[in-house]
Amino acid sequence: MMTGHVSDVTCCRWHDNGTYVISGSDDNTVRLWDIRTGSFVRVMKGSNSSISSVTISPNGKYAASGNDKGIIHIWDLASGSNLCILEGHSTKHTVNSVAFSADNNALTSGSSDCTVRIWDLLSSVEDAKNKAFSTKYSPVYHVGYTSHNVVYAGGPFVLPKKMSTTSTSEIQAISALGLGVAMQQGV
Repeated sequence: MMTGHVSDVTCCRWHDNGTYVISGSDDNTVRLWDIRTGSFVRVMKGSNSSISSVTISPNGKYAASGNDKGIIHIWDLASGSNLCILEGHSTKHTVNSVAFSADNNALTSGSSDCTVRIWDLLSSVEDAKNKAFSTKYSPVYHVGYTSHNVVYAGGPFVLPKKMSTTSTSEIQAISALGLGVAMQQGV
């Protein structure tokens, strides 16, 4: 058993090398664990809110975490330092999922604000570019990349509150989003 967080663990993800696990918690920290010893290797602090999603880059050098205030942090796993903060999702909604592209050049996030955002990690931190894709009515609970850098996202099918004013074509578009979203990576 691994102990270290002082509140509930809300998310975790394996490192590709199979030796480490990263976890996020309601204690506002991200921890990197060595599963051979059961101890934590790094504690990443800097989030002002509960961590709701974590991931590790395919090259194993970086981690990303999303919190319940719509903020994303990029972490250096070697030092535990916070490399940048990405803001773009609504601060009233949780970032439910984060995923690095296969080439480590982009990060995709999905949120309860009903958007998928693709962040260009090659741009400067001060000018982090992102492209937003709205689902209109459906929160995004999971995002990921295929090995060919195609983004996929999923969440529940949610009907608009005012069905009487929604056109048939809009309902068909919403139905398609309920089955999942796929778009080519590129910012």
